[in-house]
Amino acid sequence: MKQFEIKLSYENGRVITFYREFTDLEAAEEDVLAHISSGSTIKFEESDAVGMLSFKGAISYLITQKQRPLHTEAITWE
Repeated sequence: MKQFEIKLSYENGRVITFYREFTDLEAAEEDVLAHISSGSTIKFEESDAVGMLSFKGAISYLITQKQRPLHTEAITWE
């Protein structure tokens, strides 16, 4: 498994960045497209935190094979 950084742009201008593991870039893209097209939600669990990320309203994405930097939250937004 490889780690990928995924950036989602939303209709309201917000950009969400998160990291997930996939076998390859094609698998990552297939997963992201499936979530965007259905507007589904994914759950993140890390240490003592649990969060949900909704794909509803996502209009574009960028996927890069990249390890999450140290001291970076599982999900960030701008």
